Amino acid sequence: MFTRKRKWLVCISLMVCLATLVTAGCASPPSEEVAPTGPEPAAPEQAAQEVYEWKCQTSDVPGTLGWDKTLPEFIENVKKMTNGRVIITAYPGESLIKTAEIRDAVGMGVIEMGREGPGVGASSVPEGLVLQGLPMSGNSQMDQMVLTRELGLLDIAREAFAEINVYLLNEMTSGGTYMWFTDNVSSLDDFQGKKVRGFGSQNDLVDALGGASVSLPHSESFMALQLGTIDGYITSPGKYMELKHYEICKYFVRTPMLAITNNDIEINLDVWNELPDDIKAILEVAGAEHSIRYARAQYMLNQEFFSRGSELYGTNFIDFSQEDIAKMTQAAVPIWDEFGARSPGAAEMVRILKEHFRALGILE
Repeated sequence: MFTRKRKWLVCISLMVCLATLVTAGCASPPSEEVAPTGPEPAAPEQAAQEVYEWKCQTSDVPGTLGWDKTLPEFIENVKKMTNGRVIITAYPGESLIKTAEIRDAVGMGVIEMGREGPGVGASSVPEGLVLQGLPMSGNSQMDQMVLTRELGLLDIAREAFAEINVYLLNEMTSGGTYMWFTDNVSSLDDFQGKKVRGFGSQNDLVDALGGASVSLPHSESFMALQLGTIDGYITSPGKYMELKHYEICKYFVRTPMLAITNNDIEINLDVWNELPDDIKAILEVAGAEHSIRYARAQYMLNQEFFSRGSELYGTNFIDFSQEDIAKMTQAAVPIWDEFGARSPGAAEMVRILKEHFRALGILE
């Protein structure tokens, strides 16, 4: 017979067993674990986005619009638009490498970015020389933007630059190139035998008109003019002021050698191809915006100079006669054809130029 104590223990045991059975019966059957809602936390190695740090060598030097204003604006704009994912450090002309070697350095990956003229440098491709501008061509800065962006000159040049491992990000119109001299040169007769610093196809025109073309970087220009190594200079009017050439050259020929000229920004193609698509898109937008800023700044600078140059710098402005301008144009057209014969891409660019200028009545 069970004692009262033993009966109590048995009851407790039965109650525990019953509770266990009830709990087991009421429990839900096992199921797969449900993932929490919302975005998954990033893996540690994916949490931080890659930061790209680039060196950019420019042909501009301190004291110029490009170095002091427009390039810093572009660099800061890229940094903001990419949320700090692209950091560009700029170096002035001749500081890391020679200006003539910028494109080679970009293509070989010595630097990631360069800013110069597409027709400048030892590795100039024919398409770059045409994009730089052909002598005695062009009409306005807007006209040049239409040629490059709407009529396809930039796309053709990009294909050619890719062959030397360079991505051509943009083009920048500077508002024309002009000549200035240490002595009075008021006609093509005075021009004969003058040693003139130019670049690209303009050097060909200098030679065709009876001058002697010379190539040298902006950083060496003041001393070359001062020493008589060269007699004159060809580039945009802004450089006349920025490089202080007005201290030596008091004679400025207002007849343009080239109504429009271009600079550009170049990126190593391997570096470009490795970029995420969103950064590529940002750089394209920043590059196009930079083109507009550069053109606007150059236009304002040029207009200020032409209206107040005599007052501010003692500059004597000279206009060549219509007869001399006709001779310059006549000498320039064969240069266009010669540049067009250098490659199929250049030939197509020259064809587009001629067709456009005929539509505008500039060419017959």
